[in-house]
Amino acid sequence: ARQARVETPRRSVRDGRLGTPDREPTGAVARLLLGWDVLGSAVVESIAARPGCLRVTAPDTVRVRTLREAGITAAVGDPSDPDQIEGGPVPEIVLIGGSDGETNLRATRAAADTYPDAYLIAYAPDDGESEGIRERADQAIGTTEAVTDAGLGAGTGDLGAPSRTLG
Repeated sequence: ARQARVETPRRSVRDGRLGTPDREPTGAVARLLLGWDVLGSAVVESIAARPGCLRVTAPDTVRVRTLREAGITAAVGDPSDPDQIEGGPVPEIVLIGGSDGETNLRATRAAADTYPDAYLIAYAPDDGESEGIRERADQAIGTTEAVTDAGLGAGTGDLGAPSRTLG
């Protein structure tokens, strides 16, 4: 089982300045999003304009095309296949944002093996795979937290104006 380097982030992911005791935030953070459903859409909208880079690996060609048209680096692929998630800058943060628990568990395993120093944040839907995701990710977000976050600001920009929707 993956052991978290720190119980909670010293700074929040929401403000884009995640840091751990062994690594100070650089301001420009490399992020990798594996899978993209409703949660993934909220994540993309929230972090795409922040300093650093964002890469997305998702199985849906239409969504990947939409991301590319918005200027986001995206590839069609299996988010749980280590060979398909490698490449590009080594991420400091890996987000697993699909809606299927089994796929998210496999993606969490692949990310932990491929990027052992990355901080893993995974969506753990309320299904049979939730516990396995929580054991392997540094931070797991359940359905309640995801819905609350989406309802409390994922659809607004920095100034409170509605963001455009990707996908």
